Amino acid sequence: MREGTLGVITDLLKFTVKEAFIEEALECVKEQAIQIRDEDGCVMSKVFRSKTNPNELYMLFGWENRRDIQRLQQTEHNKKFRKNMDSKISCPAELFDWETII
Repeated sequence: MREGTLGVITDLLKFTVKEAFIEEALECVKEQAIQIRDEDGCVMSKVFRSKTNPNELYMLFGWENRRDIQRLQQTEHNKKFRKNMDSKISCPAELFDWETII
């Protein structure tokens, strides 16, 4: 999670999904991204899939402030998403940590 130059906080999450669960995981991340778009403070919600490794899914979010991110953590849909994804991923989700260069 990093604060960008315009004050937007950006989260990038990577999920490596077990092959047997890829379709179910795709539905889970798409549904979660749609629900997050309706959360206060969310300015961006996107889902990507790697072209070189179709088992890698990425979720990219932009937030106005940290308070809204913390509030998201307590929502029922976020708790349900995390529980559903736990059995579908081959390793823990990776939250990228980076620094803005320009």
